[in-house]
Amino acid sequence: MKIHSALISILLGIIGACALSADAPDAPVPGRRERSFNEGWKFFRGDVAGADNPEFEDAAWRALDLPHDWSIEDIPGPQTETQIGPFQKAAPGGFLTGNTVGGTGWYRKQFTLSANEAGRLVSVLFEGICNEAQVWINGTHLGFHPNGATSFAYDLTPYLRPAGRTNVLAIKVTNNGDIGMNEAKANQGKQSMNPMNRPEGLGWSTSRWYTGSGIYRNVWLTVTDPLHVAQWGVQVTTPVVQKDTATVNLIISLENDTGLEKDATVTTTLTGPDGRAVATTTSAAKIAGRSGTAVSQGMTVANPSLWSPDSPALYQAKVEVRIGGTAVDNCTTIFGIRSLSYDAAHGILLNGQSVKLRGGSVHDNNGLLGAASFDRAEERRIELLKAAGFNAIRTAHNPPSPALLDACDRLGMMVIDEAFDTWERVKVARDNHLYFRDWWERDLTSILLRDRNHPSVIMWSIGNEILERSTPEGMIIRKRLIETVRKHDTTRLINEAVPFDLTFTKDAPTWEQGTAPIFELLDIAGYNYTWNEWLKDHEKHPERVMMSTESYPKDMFEIWSLVEQHPWIVGDFVWTSMDYLGEAGIGSSARQGEKANYAFGSYSRTWPWTNAWCGDIDILGGKKPQSFYRDVVWRRSQMEIAVAMPDPAGRKEVITAWGWRSELPSWTWPGEEGKKLQQSRPTAADELSGEKWLG
Repeated sequence: MKIHSALISILLGIIGACALSADAPDAPVPGRRERSFNEGWKFFRGDVAGADNPEFEDAAWRALDLPHDWSIEDIPGPQTETQIGPFQKAAPGGFLTGNTVGGTGWYRKQFTLSANEAGRLVSVLFEGICNEAQVWINGTHLGFHPNGATSFAYDLTPYLRPAGRTNVLAIKVTNNGDIGMNEAKANQGKQSMNPMNRPEGLGWSTSRWYTGSGIYRNVWLTVTDPLHVAQWGVQVTTPVVQKDTATVNLIISLENDTGLEKDATVTTTLTGPDGRAVATTTSAAKIAGRSGTAVSQGMTVANPSLWSPDSPALYQAKVEVRIGGTAVDNCTTIFGIRSLSYDAAHGILLNGQSVKLRGGSVHDNNGLLGAASFDRAEERRIELLKAAGFNAIRTAHNPPSPALLDACDRLGMMVIDEAFDTWERVKVARDNHLYFRDWWERDLTSILLRDRNHPSVIMWSIGNEILERSTPEGMIIRKRLIETVRKHDTTRLINEAVPFDLTFTKDAPTWEQGTAPIFELLDIAGYNYTWNEWLKDHEKHPERVMMSTESYPKDMFEIWSLVEQHPWIVGDFVWTSMDYLGEAGIGSSARQGEKANYAFGSYSRTWPWTNAWCGDIDILGGKKPQSFYRDVVWRRSQMEIAVAMPDPAGRKEVITAWGWRSELPSWTWPGEEGKKLQQSRPTAADELSGEKWLG
C-alpha cells in the first residue's frame, strides 16, 4: 500500500513535535518528589513465561520510551489487502476499534536508587495502562488494575534492593479483544446491550471505540520522607470569590509511615500568575505513628486574577512540611480562583457571569499517534479546539490524561470529566462491566482526587448511556456514585449523559417515566440526541437545568437557537468535536445505488474504514465543512461558503446520522456549467435509513 508523502510528512512532524516535548530523563530533580519514569523500558509484544522474574533475560526485547501504544504500530507479518500497517480486516474489535488489534504485551524497566534515597519511601504512579495490568517489583506481585483510564500507584519500598543495586519493574498488559469467540459469546449472553434492536450486540472487544494498548500515559517515580503529603493529598477550594478579594482554603493530608508520633509544621505559600507570592500561612500538626491527619488552612488573596476560558489565570500552592528546622517534604499544586454556580433562572454562572457551553465530546485519542498521551499532542488538541470556537469539552467516556487537563487549565477550556461508559451491564464482551461492582469506588475516588484541583473541570459525569439507568438497581448505583463525588468534592456540578430510553420495560415505558427520576438526582440534566424533549420537559420541570451531552452535527442550528433563547439550557456537546480512530465511518456517506460496506444497518463502515469521520476537525487537525457552518451558528463569522459536490444523475448523496454532506469552498465544477449548485447542510431527508438507499 502506498501512503501519500504529504501524510508521511505530517505524521513525522507530529511525532517530532511530541519527541521534542518528551519528559526529562529519569534522574532525581532537587526539590521535587516526582521524577519522570518514562525512559529506558524494554517491550515485548506477546505473552512470555517468566518475564515477571527479575533474572529474566530481556536483552533481545525492544527498547523504548513511554508513552507507548502498540495498537497503532504495524502488525507483525506481511502487508496484504487484509492487513495494512496497524489495521487488520480480521481484528476482533472490527469497526468499533478501527480494525486494530490488542492482545498482550510485557514491559520491563531496570533502575537503581542513589545513596541519598536510602531509607525513604518510593512509589510508582501510572497515569494509565490499557487495559488490564499486572505489576511486579523484583518478582513480587504488587497487584492488578483493570481500568485502562484511571491512574493508580504502588508502594515499592518494602521490596526494593539496597542503593546501587538493580531493581526490576515488570508489567504485563492485556487488552483482551482477542479472547476466544466461545468465551465472548457466553459472556455476551448474560446481558445483551441490544442497542437499536441489534440482536448480535456490538462484538468481541474491550471497548466500543479505539483505546490503544499498553502504558500509553506517563509514569512517575515518587520518593518521599516517611512523613509526607499523601498522593493527591492537597485539595484547594475557593469558597469566596469577589472582584477585590478571594478566600483560598486547603486541606492537606499528611501520612506518617514511622512508628513514632511526629510534630510537624506545614507552610503553604500562594503565588500568583506572575510568580509573586500573594499569601502564606503556617500550621502545626501532630501525626501519630503509622497514621495520618488532615491540616486545614485558609488564606485571603487581594485583587485576585480569576480563571475563565478568556483569561485562564493560574496560581500555585507550594506546601512545605518541616520537622524541627528540617524540610522533609514539599509539593506544588496548580489551581485557579473562580466561582461556579447554577440555577434555572441564570444557567451556569462562572465568576458570576452566565456562560454557555460551546462544547464537543472528545475520545482519548491522538489520531495517527493512537492513544499515546504525549504532553504536546494533548496540548495541540486543545489548541485546535479553541481555535475552532469550542470553550468546553466532554471527555467521552472516561477520565482524560493529566496532560490534557493541564492544557485545558493553561489554555482556558472548560471540562466535563466523565467516569464511566458502563456500570454493571455489558455493552461489549470485555468492557468495564466485568469489574465495575468491585472497582467503581476505587476508580471514581482516583478520578476525583487526581482531578479536583483543575480549574478547567467544572462538572463530573458519572456515566454515559448507562443501560440500567432507569431500573431500580441503576438508581441505587447512581445514588452511591453521587454520594462518593460529594464526599470528595462539593464545588462542581454532577451530570450524566442520558439517551432516548432503550429500556422498554414496565419500569420505564416512556421517556418521561424513565428519565425524570434520574434527572432529579443530578445538578445538570444531560440529554443525548433528545434536545427535542427540552421544551415539554421544561413545562413539567421548570427548575431543571438542561444541556445536550451528545448531538448530531446537522442539528446544531436548532439546538443553539434554543441554547441562546433559554437560560435553563446551558450548552451543547456535539458528537464529536474531533475525528478519532474506531467507530469507523459513523459520519460517512454513500451514493444511491452504491454497494457500501455498512455495519449494523447504516451505523458504521466495515473494513477498510478506520476513522469515525464525524468530527468538526479531521484526524490531522483540519477544519471540516461543519466546523465552518458552526462558526456562523456560534456568531464567530458572518458568512462561510461551502458548496455541495454535485450529485451524479439519480445518485443522491445520503448520509449517516452523524455525517455531513461532502462540501468544498468551491463553486467551479467541470461539467456542471450552467447548473444550480447547492449550499446546504444535511437534513433528515438526506440520512441513511437501514438499506433504503443502498443497492
